Amino acid sequence: SGSLFDHLVQMPLLEIADVANNRFSGSIPASVASLGQLKTLLLTSNLFSGNIPAALGSLLPSLQQLALSGNRFEGLIPSTLGQLSSLTYLDMGRCGLSGPIPSELGQLSQLTHLNLAQQTLTGFIP
Repeated sequence: SGSLFDHLVQMPLLEIADVANNRFSGSIPASVASLGQLKTLLLTSNLFSGNIPAALGSLLPSLQQLALSGNRFEGLIPSTLGQLSSLTYLDMGRCGLSGPIPSELGQLSQLTHLNLAQQTLTGFIP
């Protein structure tokens, strides 16, 4: 019982969480940011919804890959994602986001892959 994330946060040494292509739903709680060793978080093609928690950017310094595409999120891209200094892969296509692309994404100096396709975003890619 409980949500997927209730179980994941019980694994503090977890480095890779790949639950892509399932039918998981609900929101991503800020508590996922307690996984300080996490390097890869792949949530692609599920039924996640709500806002993307700002804590993902501010509390996961080791994160290298973040894939959120193909979900039902809403709201803005958190500007705190620009704090993910180790991030090389950011996939946020087709997930319902809107509004301006945060200029803080320009701080992702290690980024080699960026997907923001099929959203209602505005502005420029920094």
